[in-house]
Amino acid sequence: MADVSIITVNYNTSDYLKKCVNSVIRFTEGLDYQIYIVDNNSRDRNELSSHFGSEPSVNIIYNPENKGFGAACNAGAASSEGPYLLFLNPDIEVTDNSIKKMYDYMEENKSAGLCSALLTDSEGKPDYTFNYFPSYSWEFREAFGLEVNRIINKLLSRPEISGNAAFEVDWNHGACLLVRREIFEEIKGFDENFFLYYEDTDLQFRIKKNNHKIFCLPFLRMIHAQRSSVRSDSGRRIYLYYMHLSRMLFLRKNYGAMRRNIIRSFFITGMFLRLMFKSSVKRINLTRYQIKMILSIYLYR
Repeated sequence: MADVSIITVNYNTSDYLKKCVNSVIRFTEGLDYQIYIVDNNSRDRNELSSHFGSEPSVNIIYNPENKGFGAACNAGAASSEGPYLLFLNPDIEVTDNSIKKMYDYMEENKSAGLCSALLTDSEGKPDYTFNYFPSYSWEFREAFGLEVNRIINKLLSRPEISGNAAFEVDWNHGACLLVRREIFEEIKGFDENFFLYYEDTDLQFRIKKNNHKIFCLPFLRMIHAQRSSVRSDSGRRIYLYYMHLSRMLFLRKNYGAMRRNIIRSFFITGMFLRLMFKSSVKRINLTRYQIKMILSIYLYR
């Protein structure tokens, strides 16, 4: 049986996926692993068997329909056997033996329920990897477009990062999550009501709620090409729709009515202001259609 089951979900990202899987195979040493590619009914699904068919460490699961990222991750987990599950986005590139080192960290630190490497851009600069669970301050800034990047830069200026020391976080980006299978099964995996986005935050919210610790390991780094499957104009609309829809689902599921409705009011007010004074909002340039779409989510969901 493999030590680590590596699960990656493909949805029209075969070019990224090939690079990701090839990097895992090239750099991972001293570890028994199996890779499970879960294809969510992609247009490019036929490329997978022709490219990976002869690779003994790669297993391909073809879903007949796209039920979302979390559902695909659960399918991969159910088909695998390793005591550790590594959920790895197809737009991740491994550049050293970091998967083995993540495994070693979990073996040596029994209080850790989940960990992640630090994500970087292609030039090695630390990228958005971790955060606190949704707060009034963060959501207010998101709703009104107020210097969220400055807050992310503050997160990435933690002394542990420059000092290459592990530190505890609320949640890590779902692009790279190594979790103990027993804990994953204890909390019943990803909530499949989240089609896209926030399923990683929700998973780790429940892990923390069950008194398990979550760590970021900045001495391990992986390259991440963000939102590889939603780069087109239509993909941007999908991103905006599911990001806001899933935010509301997360708030409804995990927060009380007062906290949820205060955050909801931030986005309703913020979207109305964008409609009236669009030129004054500098962070994200939204079309009127996109603003109305987002506004309807917070008004009616």
